[in-house]
Amino acid sequence: MTTKHLCCLRRLRPFPRLGPSVRCRSAHAAPLHAGGHKRLCVQILFSVVQRRRSAAAAVLASAVLMHGCASNVPEAIRTPPPQEVTLAQARSEATDVAGREVRWGGVIATVENARAETRIEVVSRPLGSSGRPSEGDRSDGRFLARFSGFLDPAVYAEGRELTVRGHLDGVVTRAIGEYPYPFPVVDVETHQLWAPRAEPDPYLYDPLWYRPWYPDPWYPYPWSRYPYWW
Repeated sequence: MTTKHLCCLRRLRPFPRLGPSVRCRSAHAAPLHAGGHKRLCVQILFSVVQRRRSAAAAVLASAVLMHGCASNVPEAIRTPPPQEVTLAQARSEATDVAGREVRWGGVIATVENARAETRIEVVSRPLGSSGRPSEGDRSDGRFLARFSGFLDPAVYAEGRELTVRGHLDGVVTRAIGEYPYPFPVVDVETHQLWAPRAEPDPYLYDPLWYRPWYPDPWYPYPWSRYPYWW
């Protein structure tokens, strides 16, 4: 049996190349004995099955993790109020929207501990379906979240993501540098301090685009695991 019989492995087309032996050799290639051919086929099929199992396990674990995280978020954070009020409305129509319920979120800028309350300046961000602030630079401005009691600035640190729900209580002007800035004030009833986002793992890669180069004793040019079809 010669290596041209490896062409039977064309059924594995949806997968990237698994090694220098997984290719269709020409009819002029060196012969491969039957036992070696059988072992090679078993190794390749086992590798494919393992990849499929790993991918399925990763998808399942991600789904379970996302469901678990969502179930720990209060319902008041996950669902918007019946009539949403924007930051722009809260600044320009402070009297008209006073006492209205809002659900806002963003990134913590500063934390100020007073005698009986904690005031947190938040740089607003659009909220996702779970109520978590989205990533990016889009913002409608800042607001002031007012909490009863003490919140530790080491925990509610600058840069952490925060979503609050409560009622509007007017607008106060505070300085950002030398600029007088109008902050809509939210008396917070429920809030969610989100866990820091996981950093991407540099060792994880998409196997369809991973391109290390391998020597090939049957072919004079190097080749890679680039996702092309046989």
